[in-house]
Order: sequence, then C-alpha cells, then structure tokens
Amino acid sequence: MIFPGKSAAIEIQSRLIERYGGIHGLRDEGSLQSALNAAEKRAYYENH
Repeated sequence: MIFPGKSAAIEIQSRLIERYGGIHGLRDEGSLQSALNAAEKRAYYENH
C-alpha cells in the first residue's frame, strides 16, 4: 500500500480548498505528520 507524504497531503488539501472553499494553510504540522504516521502504522500492524 502506498501512503501520501506530507507534501502530497498538503497539495491535496490545497486542491480541495480551491474546489470547495475554505481557508488555506496548515494549523499544526505535527498533527498532520502524526495522522500520516498513524495511518501507515495501523495498516502495517493490522496485516501482521
């Protein structure tokens, strides 16, 4: 399984904001990185 990195997640967010509206920017970089890491770890440990 391939997971997006931080830059890809920010790019996706930017595209969604352009399409649907919202405020640009990242409130908490640490929370974003934590969420990305959690998804990878959950997928790994559920399959092992």
